[in-house]
Amino acid sequence: MRILYIEDDISLQSAMTLMMHIQGHDVFIAEDGDNALALATADNDIDMIICDGELYSERGPDIIRDIQENNVILPTLFYTANQQMLSLADEFVKSGLIQGPVAYLLKPRGNEEIFEAIESIVPGFRLDSVTETAREAAPKPHRA
Repeated sequence: MRILYIEDDISLQSAMTLMMHIQGHDVFIAEDGDNALALATADNDIDMIICDGELYSERGPDIIRDIQENNVILPTLFYTANQQMLSLADEFVKSGLIQGPVAYLLKPRGNEEIFEAIESIVPGFRLDSVTETAREAAPKPHRA
């Protein structure tokens, strides 16, 4: 699975990327709305988004709305330490400003809780990671 992670904290970027790579997923990092929009609209075959609630002077729900205004509707996990941003994201969903499957998770959470939240909006998330990891680990044919 290919995940767009919108986060401005370098230590959280590293931790999430490592956690997802271990599970066999690719992670694209965006530190702001402009980079997120560029990555989401490029030909990267992004499968889902994990988005912080506040990035420097930007709000996560606004970034997701901007991405969706460019016809990119992806399952989105809002993962933030700011309860007000989770509430704002929920208001955006209820008013139709954000569409598609959405989950909310307050930081900090352990790996298992993050995986459960993703699984709630991307059924088969864990199965995909196991299949991908097994595929990568499978012996490659040798040619003489």
